Amino acid sequence: MSADVLPAWPDAGWIRSGYLETPVGLCLSFQRYRRTSDERVPHPLPSSLGALPCALASDGSVLIPLAAGEAFWIGLRQAGTVATVELSLTAVSRNSRARPVHFAFEAPSARLEGYPDAAGTVFSFGREVERPFGAGGFSRLECRTQTPGIEDQAAACSFVLRLVDPETFAAKSGRAAPQPLDPAAGYRSQLLP
Repeated sequence: MSADVLPAWPDAGWIRSGYLETPVGLCLSFQRYRRTSDERVPHPLPSSLGALPCALASDGSVLIPLAAGEAFWIGLRQAGTVATVELSLTAVSRNSRARPVHFAFEAPSARLEGYPDAAGTVFSFGREVERPFGAGGFSRLECRTQTPGIEDQAAACSFVLRLVDPETFAAKSGRAAPQPLDPAAGYRSQLLP
């Protein structure tokens, strides 16, 4: 991308019911499930127990409400006609910043199950919480999407997903927090993008 082209930043037009739609035509949904005690993504990946809402915060970040016992995978879907979209994620916690993970998205839909470490272990997208032996999870995900080969502002977006507890989400967004996780809800055996 050209150095003089600045990426688009989130505004209220990105927020949809149950997903986030970026100007490059990439839609992201945050599909919740019960978090495992070891923080790893379970295999097989659980079906969604419902999409988490999202809201724009006053600082321009996107708030995702997540209870301590929950995690999510990211459903990806193309809303436009662009053949390929690249997504870069950097997971950040209070004491560490993980290496960026890059994902090229070419199909009409896909999933990001979690965040791989250098050894290849895939950790779930979960909110940072204190455990008896230290913290686990992330406080935010720094994201950048772009359309390869197109050098203009509409082809790139940068945004931050802030993982917050449901009470903080309600207080900062003015929207209702999601109901507690219900294992009987959701999409049963379906794995939605």
